[in-house]
Amino acid sequence: MLQYDIRYGFLPSRQIYNSVGPWDYYDSDEKKIKGQHVIDLVEKQKPGFYQKLEESILAIGIRNPICVVTGKLDGWQWDQLPDQAKQAAVWCPQWGGSRLFIAQKHNLMIPCLISDFEKKFTHLQLLTNGNQIKALIDIPIRRIIFTPRGMVIKFENESD
Repeated sequence: MLQYDIRYGFLPSRQIYNSVGPWDYYDSDEKKIKGQHVIDLVEKQKPGFYQKLEESILAIGIRNPICVVTGKLDGWQWDQLPDQAKQAAVWCPQWGGSRLFIAQKHNLMIPCLISDFEKKFTHLQLLTNGNQIKALIDIPIRRIIFTPRGMVIKFENESD
């Protein structure tokens, strides 16, 4: 039995800690410098990636939800997270950091698939099966895994 619910809804982007994206709205200057390094690496592989992503988000919105988790999870280096992440206790540990980065830059609401360990989002839509999750994402999904640390989505173009 899962220790969390899967919920869907829109959250204020600046209330989510971005642990996978280039940098977070609340992060220190040191992490922002490291985040710029991430941006530079992506831009070398995919020139114009962030500019195109930003233009798309501002023109048509965010099509696919990001995955976020609530609560303090064992094995997630909780003590290394900044105070804002600990206070919000909502963070993006695996998928959607680039979209979250752009949403935070413009203070946008962002669609989220939430592994809700703390029952913070009982007012949002409860998802009870994989078909409901797949219907919210327009990228072909290979599998959805419900791990002790939250839901993980594997896409057809990624390896395990």
